[in-house]
Amino acid sequence: MSDSPETVRRDRPSLVWPILLIALGVILLLANLNLLPGDSLALLQRLWPVAVILLGLDLIIGRRSTAGMLVSGCIALLLVGGLIVLLLLAPQIPALSQLTAGAELRTEHISAPLGPVETARVTMDWGGNDGTLRAAPASSQNLIEGDVSYFGSLIFDVSSRGQQSTVRLDTRSNSFGFFNIAAAGEREWNLALHPGVTYDLYLDTGSGAPEFDLSELTLNELRLDSGSGSISLALPPGDYKAVIDAGSGAVDITLPAGSAVRVEVDSGSGRFSAPGELELVMGEADDDGIWETPGYAQAAEKIELEIDQGSGSVRVDFR
Repeated sequence: MSDSPETVRRDRPSLVWPILLIALGVILLLANLNLLPGDSLALLQRLWPVAVILLGLDLIIGRRSTAGMLVSGCIALLLVGGLIVLLLLAPQIPALSQLTAGAELRTEHISAPLGPVETARVTMDWGGNDGTLRAAPASSQNLIEGDVSYFGSLIFDVSSRGQQSTVRLDTRSNSFGFFNIAAAGEREWNLALHPGVTYDLYLDTGSGAPEFDLSELTLNELRLDSGSGSISLALPPGDYKAVIDAGSGAVDITLPAGSAVRVEVDSGSGRFSAPGELELVMGEADDDGIWETPGYAQAAEKIELEIDQGSGSVRVDFR
C-alpha cells in the first residue's frame, strides 16, 4: 500500500534544523578560539529570533514539497551564513553598537545624600543578583550608597520632601538575556543604608543569593518577596512587621536575641524550622501555625513576622 500524501509530507526531512545546529557549532567554535569578540556575542543575543523565523518558514513551506524543502534550506543557509559573517565583522560596523550596548555587564557606584531625611520608603528589585544589603557607618553622609552590576539600564530614582524620602532601585533589560546567565556569578549589588533613618523596606529577589544584614537598621515595615535563590536575612530589634513571601529557595531568618516575636506561618511544601525560644500557640508544628516568645503579649516592642512559605525551606533562629 502506498503512503498517503499526508504521510509523505509528515515524514519529509527538514534542512533547517541541521543548518541551525551546524551554525551553532561554528559560532561556539569561533567563540572558543577567541575569534568572536564580546560585541559579537552580544549581537547574537539580540538576533536569536532569526532562528524562530527560519523554523516558522520551514513549517510553512519546507514540509509541503521537495521544492519547498530546498527553498527553506537555501534561505536558512543564506541567513545563517550572513549572520556568521555579520558576527565576524561586528566590531568594524559602528551602527551595531546600539544593539550590543544592552548586553554588556556594567558596574556603577550609586549614592544619594542623607540631608534632613528621617524616614524613607525603599524599594529594590534585587533580581538574580548576589551581594549584600547592610547598614552604612553612622558617619556616612548618604542615605544609600554602594555598587551595582547590571545588564541593560539602571533605574535609580530618589525623591525627597522634607524629612521623608522615596528610593527606587531596579534594572530594565534591553534584551532577552540568554547570554547574561554566563555572567551570573559576577552580578552583585553591595549596598548600604544609613542607620539613622527609619525604613519601610520592600525587597524583591530572584535567582541570586543575597545577604540582607538589617540588624543595625531601624524598620517600620519590611516586605520580602523571594524567588529561587537562597536568602540570608538578619532582622533588627524594634517594633515592626515583616512579611516574607518565600519561593523555592531557602530562607534563613535571624532574629535579635531577647526580642518579643510572633511568627505566623502559612506553610508550603518546604520544611519550616523554629527555635526553642518560640512556643507554638496555635496550629501544628508541621503545618500552618503561630509561634510566640514567652511574654509576647505584654511586651512594649514587638516583632510580628508573617511567612508565606513556598517549596523552599525556611529556618528561624535567634542570634
